[in-house]
Amino acid sequence: MGKKEVQEAAIARAQFEAAARSVLVTTGDVQAKHQPVNIVFAVGGSAGGLFTAASPQLAFEAARFQLQAAAVGLGGNAVVCCRFGYQAYSTTNLGCSSTGFTVSGYGTVVRFV
Repeated sequence: MGKKEVQEAAIARAQFEAAARSVLVTTGDVQAKHQPVNIVFAVGGSAGGLFTAASPQLAFEAARFQLQAAAVGLGGNAVVCCRFGYQAYSTTNLGCSSTGFTVSGYGTVVRFV
């Protein structure tokens, strides 16, 4: 891949991420007229390391972004009626313990009409 292709890929990725972040994610419904597109599921995680702590907020944000990205891929404008769950876990590696979090979520992608 040449320099131009790498730049174009980076621009396309940035545009996709911006579009995904603009997708509404809500645990309720929306009052705007809409039609359901599909149900989507996502899992996000955050693991602690030697010098970092795990964050349940980062795990949630990763799961939420995956829902938003799935909505963009399906041509949706929002993910409604979302439900989230989380799990905390602990690992030991070379005598060092660390904690991690996993957040899973699902919802219905809708398109405004």
